[in-house]
Amino acid sequence: MNHFIATLNWENQFLLHIFCYSYKKPEPLFGTAQPNHGVSSMFTPQIESVLVKMAELEKAVSRLYELYAKRFPSHEGMWTALSKEETEHATWICKLTEHARQGKLDVDPNRFKAEAVQMVLDSLARHSDQAETGNPSLLSCLSIAVNLENALLEKDVFKIFESDSAEMKDVLNRLAGATGNHQRTIKQAWLAAKENGHA
Repeated sequence: MNHFIATLNWENQFLLHIFCYSYKKPEPLFGTAQPNHGVSSMFTPQIESVLVKMAELEKAVSRLYELYAKRFPSHEGMWTALSKEETEHATWICKLTEHARQGKLDVDPNRFKAEAVQMVLDSLARHSDQAETGNPSLLSCLSIAVNLENALLEKDVFKIFESDSAEMKDVLNRLAGATGNHQRTIKQAWLAAKENGHA
C-alpha cells in the first residue's frame, strides 16, 4: 500500500491514519480491539451516535463516487456502480442499527468513537467539494478512493456488530466482502491509469 500513500497529500494521509491506527493519549479516537466480554447489548446514546455516523459515512462515500462518475466519463460505469453499493451499505447499517436498538444485535462500544468518524466525514466533504468545483486528476481521485477502501477494510468497520445469528453473520460477511471487492476494483483502475500515463 505504500506506493499508494506516496501519491497522496497530507490530508489524505491523515484520513488513512485515523482509520488505521489507534490513538494512545490523551483519549483514543478509536478503541483498540476488545475481547467478546467488551461487547454490549445495551443500546446507549453513544452507540447510536457512532452507528448514525457510520451510515452517514457510507452515504458520503456514495456521494463522492457519484461526483467522480460525473467528472470522469471514461470510468462512469465503475464509479456509479460503487456509489450505488455504498448507498446499499448505508441502508444495511440503518437496518442493523434498528436490530441493535431492539436488542437483537450486540454492538462493540469500544471499537469506534463518533469523533473519529466525524473527522473522516469532514475530509470526505472537502474531497466532494474539490470534485465538484475543482479540477482533480483521475489518478488522485483513484488514490483517495483506494486508500479509503483500504482503511475501511483494515479497520474491519462492520465488526462493530456482534451476533450469534447465522443470518446476521451472513449480512455482516457480505458487507465486509463488498468492501474488499471495492478495494480491488479501484486498485485495478489505479494501476491501469498509472500505466496509461494519467497524472
